[in-house]
Amino acid sequence: MTCKEQDIQEENELYKQRMALRFLAIYLSMLQVLQASTALNVKPGALTTHMGNPFMSQETAQKEPPMRRL
Repeated sequence: MTCKEQDIQEENELYKQRMALRFLAIYLSMLQVLQASTALNVKPGALTTHMGNPFMSQETAQKEPPMRRL
């Protein structure tokens, strides 16, 4: 194996490790949100207001039709 091929292989391994760590970090943060919302006894979807927009006022949210769930 040439030096360049070895460098490419090492780079690929580092990339895989970074992607695994990124996935793990996102997964753990999702678990933290789930744990916090469970501890607060929050209903699913209550952390966002209308259509997932936390900046929309409640008056505007009541005027517009709610988002359909798939």
